[in-house]
Amino acid sequence: MLFFGVTIDLHDPVSITKLGPSAQECWCWLHFQFPTIASSILNESNYKLPMLVYKTASPQEISQWAQRTLVVHPPSHINLDQLRVNEGQKKVPSSDGDHTWMHLVPGEITNGAVSKFCLLFHTHHSPFDGAGSKIIVNHYLTQLAKVLSDSYGASEDTYRFSARPKDTGWLKTRRAEVLFTMEESAGIQTALRISGFTLTHLANFRGRLDPNHALHPGYVLGVFMTRIPVSVFLSPDGTVLPLDRDMLLWVADIAKGQYQAHIELPAGLSCMLQVGEAYTSAIMPAVSANIRFSPYCHIDISKLAY
Repeated sequence: MLFFGVTIDLHDPVSITKLGPSAQECWCWLHFQFPTIASSILNESNYKLPMLVYKTASPQEISQWAQRTLVVHPPSHINLDQLRVNEGQKKVPSSDGDHTWMHLVPGEITNGAVSKFCLLFHTHHSPFDGAGSKIIVNHYLTQLAKVLSDSYGASEDTYRFSARPKDTGWLKTRRAEVLFTMEESAGIQTALRISGFTLTHLANFRGRLDPNHALHPGYVLGVFMTRIPVSVFLSPDGTVLPLDRDMLLWVADIAKGQYQAHIELPAGLSCMLQVGEAYTSAIMPAVSANIRFSPYCHIDISKLAY
C-alpha cells in the first residue's frame, strides 16, 4: 500500500457545504487526467490471474465511482496517522475492484466554515509509486484551489481531455537500437531458455510466498545491484565503443553472470534497506527544519529484504 497525506491551512475559511462537493468535483476531474485511478483490479479473468482493467464510463458511472472512492470524513480533530493505520487494515482491491481512494478530513467547524483540512491519498502499489502519488496529489490540489476560489467558473470542457499536438514522429531518446536477424534472435532466445532467463528478465519470488496468496494482485520484489563496469563501454585509450551487437551480447553475458550468482545465494539480498537509509538521512533533517512536507507514507518492509 501507498499513502500520501497533506494538511492544508486556508488563508480564507471555506464553507463546509462547499468543501465536500468541490472535492468530489475535482476527484472526477482527476479521473480524466489520470484514468488509472479509476481502473479496477479483477481477481478473476479469462487468464485466471488478477488484471488491471480500465473501461470508459458514463457520467452516472463516474459519479458512482467518485462516491465510493472520494471519502469525506466528519469534521474532527485531524489525525492522519491513525486514519492511515485504519485504512491499511482493509483489503485492496475492494469488492468493487477499486484500488485508489482520496480521503478528505475537514478540521473543526467555526461559523459553518473550516480553515484547515487534510487529504490522504491511498492506493495500491502496482499502478503507482511514491513519486507518482505525489504528482497526482499535486494536480488534485491545484484543481481544488481553482474550484474553491471565488473567481472559478466551470466550463463545458471541465472533464474533457486536453488537446494534444499532432504526433510528428518518434521521440528522440538516448537509447540505441540494435537489430538482429531472425536466425540470431532465435539463437539468443534458445540460449536464454537454457539459462532460465528472458530478454526482459523479472525475478519472480512467488515461490517464497504463502501458496494461499500466490494469486494476490500485487508483488513482492527485492532490488539488488547489478554492476556493469563502465570500462566495458570504453576502449583502452578511453574512447567510447559503439553499442553494436557484440557490445550488447557482452553486457548481457555480464548481467547473466550476476543474476546467476544472486540465484545461488542461500537467501536473496536487497539494497533497499541501504537506499532507505540514504533517503532518510536527507529527508529527516529537512522535515525537522520544516523545509518539506512530512510524507504520510510508510516504508514497504517487503522491499527491504525477502
